[in-house]
Amino acid sequence: MIEEKTDEQIKSIVLGEARKSSKCESLSGGTVIADGHPGDWIFLAEWSGAGLSEDCRNEIAAIVSRLKKTIRLKQ
Repeated sequence: MIEEKTDEQIKSIVLGEARKSSKCESLSGGTVIADGHPGDWIFLAEWSGAGLSEDCRNEIAAIVSRLKKTIRLKQ
């Protein structure tokens, strides 16, 4: 089932899941924006310190990829 959620709801889900991982300790926040087609979205990560490790970027990409199968951005 596809759910529609606001940008803040999606951001909260992505951050919550990413912060469970020890790979994403420098992740400080993010922004969800619309991406092209209605309902499509992307997550832009924000970080503190030297930046996000490749492991964290991969973790976030996997989370976003999985969530996009069930969550659309509410217009």
